[in-house]
Amino acid sequence: MNEEPEVPPPLQRLSRRLLWITLGIPPLVTLFATLLIPLLGLRPQTMVEVLILAVLLNLFGLIPGLSFHFHDAMKRRYRGRSLGFLVFSYILGQIIVCVVLSVGSCGLILFHYKI
Repeated sequence: MNEEPEVPPPLQRLSRRLLWITLGIPPLVTLFATLLIPLLGLRPQTMVEVLILAVLLNLFGLIPGLSFHFHDAMKRRYRGRSLGFLVFSYILGQIIVCVVLSVGSCGLILFHYKI
């Protein structure tokens, strides 16, 4: 009558390598574009336009593409609504981080050139 409850199997491990890649690449691309643009020797107005273009390509190309890899990494442990919420949170978080980095970079460029 007093049977012990069945012990659930251990959860599958997440691929940390894939998680680090999907979490790290968009901010690194934003920072790399920020560091590369002033080295090109463009006019300050053109620098800001090129930086905005690089960030938009990052936001609408790279982040949605990497969200599929993030989904693949997380689907081993999560399913259903929680997986959908995690992927949505990943996309929203990466967009926020990249936009903040780009706005700060534009501010630094404008401050440096006193525009």
